[in-house]
Amino acid sequence: MIMEQTILYPFLISDDNRASYLKTLKLAAKESAKVICFTAVREELNRDKAYLHLLELNGCYQAEINNWAPMKVAVGREIKQGNLENEMTQFLKKHSVDMIICQEQRGIPGAAFFEELLLNQAHQPDLIQVENME
Repeated sequence: MIMEQTILYPFLISDDNRASYLKTLKLAAKESAKVICFTAVREELNRDKAYLHLLELNGCYQAEINNWAPMKVAVGREIKQGNLENEMTQFLKKHSVDMIICQEQRGIPGAAFFEELLLNQAHQPDLIQVENME
């Protein structure tokens, strides 16, 4: 049995993530992978904003790519309260992923952060620069 690959998609709700989200879901469809959308909010009150942000991203995918058909890609979400880097560090200690989408944006950990974080890990996920994706 072939194990399904997992793509970690870190994002901030304050950014326009439509283009990177569309690229990530296209990659997931091509690789037959599931996507975990990961963010952290400082205050519990912003958790609703994170869910609304993901709804907007899914609507964009459906309207621009999927023509409102049933989704072919499994998309999960992890919305934590706290600092994005700290929460992602804790997540990656407990969960194995195959690919991490790296967006060199303000507030989102880039490839250098993940390289250092994963330095001594047995499993090394591929670090995918969103700028290099189709």
